[in-house]
Amino acid sequence: MLNIKNLRADKKLKQHELALMLDFDKGYLSHIETGKREMSKELFNKFIEVFGLETVNRYLVEEFETRTVPFYDKESVIMLRDFSLLRNEKPKYNIDVPLVCDAEFAIVNFDDSMAPYALANDIILLKNLDPRDVLFGYVYFIVTDAFKTLRVVGKCDDPDSYLLTAQNKRFEPSVISKDRVNGLYLMKGRIG
Repeated sequence: MLNIKNLRADKKLKQHELALMLDFDKGYLSHIETGKREMSKELFNKFIEVFGLETVNRYLVEEFETRTVPFYDKESVIMLRDFSLLRNEKPKYNIDVPLVCDAEFAIVNFDDSMAPYALANDIILLKNLDPRDVLFGYVYFIVTDAFKTLRVVGKCDDPDSYLLTAQNKRFEPSVISKDRVNGLYLMKGRIG
């Protein structure tokens, strides 16, 4: 499936460092690396989130089945206030993603707020999510009437708001009222 040992060697990572990056147990990674266990879909998706789809593709040992998802360019994304309308629009492009990646569509990232996790002009793979199902600590593309941004969504002291933080320290954390959010899209990976 995925040659973790070669990926670690090329990235100069020890098993425990990789486990920390992926937020998975070192023993579990070790068993996958040695072939004693199969890699879960969740772990494969985490590799895509952390390293990007292009990097993961370089370390695939066997070919994966792929599926096509719509890709919307920057102009299409900027013009829309409600991403649910994208479903009614024919995309200019489609891209192939591994079958195990459950992204629903892809867009171009706008800025470096999540660098080095996701850079400006990376293609980000997204999945629509009901706001009631938000998992705090994960990266989301957030759409409001005023802006669209990629941020880590966190729990806020005010239960009616989200705390939005960036990886890039040049961007200050902010708080947004949940009722201002038109859409939350979980980042499932990137192509950089």
